[in-house]
Amino acid sequence: INTGFFPRYPEQFKTVIAWMRELDILDEFEEAPLLEVAAARDRMLDFGRITEGGEEAALLAAGREAMNLLAASLPAYDFFEGAQERGFQVGIIYAPEEVIGDPHFVARGFPTEVEHPELGRSFTYPGAPWRFGASPWAISRRPPLIGEHTEELLAELGLA
Repeated sequence: INTGFFPRYPEQFKTVIAWMRELDILDEFEEAPLLEVAAARDRMLDFGRITEGGEEAALLAAGREAMNLLAASLPAYDFFEGAQERGFQVGIIYAPEEVIGDPHFVARGFPTEVEHPELGRSFTYPGAPWRFGASPWAISRRPPLIGEHTEELLAELGLA
């Protein structure tokens, strides 16, 4: 799992604290006081000052480690879904067969059934990675068989 872009705004730190409390892991997190400091601030972390060390770097590191602890404390999909629901930008790394069954991708129409008449059945293919409103995407047919279009291609090239 990719733990995404760590907390940087006070509200995000408050969200992380609440999530850690919900999972009963806040007390085991040694850097919890730093999360509280970040949550009490009146502005986001200043990324320009992170390389200087000091408070900004410590708060950033605490936020990153909190996300790592959350990810380590949950099954990967639960962390992914929980972080997304809480407004964090995180990603999940799937095996190819897992992508097709992901509820989010299924709801968006990503798995695409393609008929293979020569085999008398259909197969599920990955569909469009994005949704296009003005120019909808679709698979028009199965991939060509070996040699299926050879004569046409050679003719187009003037070789047949």
